[in-house]
Amino acid sequence: MPRQSADNAPMKRIHIALAVSNLDDAIEDTRHRLGVAPCVVVPDTYALFRTESANISLTENAKEAGQLRHLGIEDPEACDLHRRARAGRADLGAVHGRASGR
Repeated sequence: MPRQSADNAPMKRIHIALAVSNLDDAIEDTRHRLGVAPCVVVPDTYALFRTESANISLTENAKEAGQLRHLGIEDPEACDLHRRARAGRADLGAVHGRASGR
């Protein structure tokens, strides 16, 4: 069940994906900074940390180390839209209007 905000709306997390040169070192540094262990680790490849407000993914890639791979918002409504679209029940126009502020 998604977390709820004070007004009962689903909470959204920021998602930050970073390239790192040494995954093991980056995991230890991030674990220390966030105070949580990664929830997913693929040795020598990938790690994912989840907190109440953020998802931080680390991908080992020495050529792009230090670069932001992508930045986004984890939106529970988008996940629901994706499930409905796959089932052929999504009202994509209504969602587009919400996303564009109409």
